[in-house]
Amino acid sequence: MDAILRRLPDADYFHRNRARFGGFLAGAVGTLMAGLLIAVIYQGYGFGQTPPQPETVVYPNW
Repeated sequence: MDAILRRLPDADYFHRNRARFGGFLAGAVGTLMAGLLIAVIYQGYGFGQTPPQPETVVYPNW
């Protein structure tokens, strides 16, 4: 049990590497936001929204 507790990071580890963690989180969130933006631009509606229904054709035999 002592060996496991010695291997766990302490508060100083997180304080020293806060820039790494922040960069990783910013990169992950930025990538997801860019992907969602591309999906909205391509599809025309947001993620999790129902697509718009096609309008009814009034005069089908032109």
